[in-house]
Amino acid sequence: MRRQAVYVASPSRLAGKSTLIISLAQLALEKGLRVGYFKPISGFCVPNPKGELVDEDAETMREILGLKTSLELCPFKICGGSFLEYFWSEDASRFRDSILESYKEASAEKDLVLIEGAQTLSTGSFLGCQAPRLAQLFNAELILVLRYEGDFVVDEALHARDYCEHWGVKVSGIVLNRVEENRFKLARGIVKPMLEKEGLKTLGIMPEDRVLSSLSVREVYESIGGELIAGKRG
Repeated sequence: MRRQAVYVASPSRLAGKSTLIISLAQLALEKGLRVGYFKPISGFCVPNPKGELVDEDAETMREILGLKTSLELCPFKICGGSFLEYFWSEDASRFRDSILESYKEASAEKDLVLIEGAQTLSTGSFLGCQAPRLAQLFNAELILVLRYEGDFVVDEALHARDYCEHWGVKVSGIVLNRVEENRFKLARGIVKPMLEKEGLKTLGIMPEDRVLSSLSVREVYESIGGELIAGKRG
């Protein structure tokens, strides 16, 4: 079976990328696929029991899928708000090559690799590692998750599409997330057709769930069927 890669990214923070990836992983595992996970860049790190800095999302997905150490699943970490001093004199191609090599390891013997973007589409641009460019390097389909905060979501989606196409990457589809109940009809009846008229396929419209939104990625995983996901080792 030919390996498939799906890059889930967002133009804004806290849009719901991790929740979507957990759901996609669950669906793929139910179909008997060997699922891998990769997060090229992290902007938020926490120490693990060994004192190593790890990405929390990558660590959770490692446990969910029974994968190797999360250090390899998220090879490039930008921790804290001050980091340019370390990188300004470095060769950007060295970091891209390192990320690509780690991706090859993470995707080995997998039917599907779910790739999680960093905070925004542009995170990592200073090293040429913005999401659409990496999606191109990985030959991955690109799905965008947009947090629905009003009608300007259409502008945000079209701008994100244009940004990705600048790098020669076509957006496979979008997911509108955290849509409030009183806006759901508008999202489905007006926003979705407008986006599709512009060539953007809407893959899903997810309602706002204030309880779910307050949970960590690990708590979300446990609340939507952790035993089912964890029962299949990748």
